[in-house]
Amino acid sequence: AHTIAGLIEGKFRFYEWALEYFLSAIKYDENSAISYIGAGLCYWYLDKYAKAEKYFWEGLARDPNNISLWMIPIDYFVSLGRISTAFSFFEKALLNNPDDDSLLIEFIDFIWEHRKYEKGVAALENYQTLSKNSPLLSFELGKLYLKTKNFLKALNSFVKSIEIDNVFYERFLKEIPTILPKRAFEKFKMDLDISLANQKMKFTS
Repeated sequence: AHTIAGLIEGKFRFYEWALEYFLSAIKYDENSAISYIGAGLCYWYLDKYAKAEKYFWEGLARDPNNISLWMIPIDYFVSLGRISTAFSFFEKALLNNPDDDSLLIEFIDFIWEHRKYEKGVAALENYQTLSKNSPLLSFELGKLYLKTKNFLKALNSFVKSIEIDNVFYERFLKEIPTILPKRAFEKFKMDLDISLANQKMKFTS
């Protein structure tokens, strides 16, 4: 009841009252993740940013597999232009949910929108050590490798993704011309086709 009341108060922007309700809900149930997130949002609107971040982390620690909870502080950090902080929350969210492609897609969009290419490569390489054998992850890493001019790693990543699911070859043909100039794309496509043919020969020989 306290959590619901807090959400209602927050919706109508009575943040001091909402905060009281959320803090009461936490006293009643210290494992209520949404109460911590709600309190964090109230502190945020009351310009108490350090406390807000503390309560965000407290809430997420109690329900680390809830993607929608992770997106609440991420969206607020982005809205304030705190892109590096939002990036850190994304990284933690991925490490706690290594097989969630919807979260991966959100992170990929974030990386490209905010041009965090180098940091994105490092984060996704780290994520790859925990995730399932995801063709989507390999494909998206390939695109970032291209953007950061690591062409050999890009080639290997695209080969890996296409071997798992051939639909990524069609995506390659559509998406990579937006990253590479025409002549560079044609050269890279030729290298990819040769690599795929060589891999196919390995399996059939």
